[in-house]
Amino acid sequence: MSAQTQGSPAGGARWYAVAPPAAPVTVTAGAAPQQVTELPVLGASFASPAAGWVVVGTGADHHILYTDDAGATWRSQLAWRGSLYGYLRAFDERQALVVLGLWPHRPEVNGRPVGLAENHAMFAGTEDAGATWTLGYPPDRMGVTFDALSPRRIWQQLHVGSYPHARWDLVRTEDGGAKWQRADGPEGVVQIEVAFETVRDGLLVTADRHRADRPYVTGDGGITWTPLALRTPPGVPAGAETWLHPVLRPAPGLLWLTAYPRREGPMPPWSGAYLYRRAGTGLDAWSGPYRLPRPADEPWQGVAVPGTDGRIWAGSRRELWVSEPAGGWRPVPLPDGQSIASLNAVGDGVLWLSTTEEPLSGTTFSGRLYRGTDDGATWTEIPAGTP
Repeated sequence: MSAQTQGSPAGGARWYAVAPPAAPVTVTAGAAPQQVTELPVLGASFASPAAGWVVVGTGADHHILYTDDAGATWRSQLAWRGSLYGYLRAFDERQALVVLGLWPHRPEVNGRPVGLAENHAMFAGTEDAGATWTLGYPPDRMGVTFDALSPRRIWQQLHVGSYPHARWDLVRTEDGGAKWQRADGPEGVVQIEVAFETVRDGLLVTADRHRADRPYVTGDGGITWTPLALRTPPGVPAGAETWLHPVLRPAPGLLWLTAYPRREGPMPPWSGAYLYRRAGTGLDAWSGPYRLPRPADEPWQGVAVPGTDGRIWAGSRRELWVSEPAGGWRPVPLPDGQSIASLNAVGDGVLWLSTTEEPLSGTTFSGRLYRGTDDGATWTEIPAGTP
């Protein structure tokens, strides 16, 4: 995976102010419906053994619930009709961020009209354990992806124009959407993911045709980007379809890569998922690639998560592994019939797992929430709802 100069996002970027379509608004958790029962779990994020948030819902009705007692009780905090954009992220026991997709004909959150005619995506962030949520409008229609260091410090990618003159711009806010800055990207550079470790240090993944594995790093907040050279996994040909995913939190973070042939058929020996680990204090040095366990059901569709104790948790569909301190991988059993949707390794042997089931005829949503206190040796299903 050698660095390329053609199609580089480096050089010529500058941040300039852009106005949001409207000022942020605040909603209170008390205005949300307080009775939420027997709804599938659509997303979950936990930053501690006891505290975290889940999104539950079915069809277009969505709710965010919060617990600070390991799921013994839940509090309803947000309700809206629409969809969940991206993912739910908990930064600690009091801070979280989610992107709401609002129905055009009913753009409301907790019963309050908040949507705009041309923009139905909103960032919703809390800094007080969900008692209040600040809803900020992105400066343009929802982009490719986003990253955040807090509910206030958010980066988002915006798609501008059409091929072959399309470009991906980067926007950022440091106050939850009250003010935004924008940096124009070069034409023809397809940006896939952006991830920041600090307000200055970040990593950008770009695509070249069918390969989405061209990383760049910045040390100045996104003004300039430098190609990052990563070793190619042994045997992976130039024509493979690859995807590189940065996971920078919790520290020290990791990169994981999937590599598969473009045509259907038997999987070659080189196909699968690979891991890169930090080899220094910055984002410009990584060791690897290290082969992740090969799942029985390929291609790899799952997660790779750094634990707070330095171990790595990696899983695909119905299989989960954890890295051993002495090297190698140990399989971890999953609840019967469940496939991994998300995983949080929060320390002290505690894991929070959200899952989906194989869809049955006439069913669409089947998400569940589980908690393990012994590194996943046993799981307890946690019902998410309010009485």
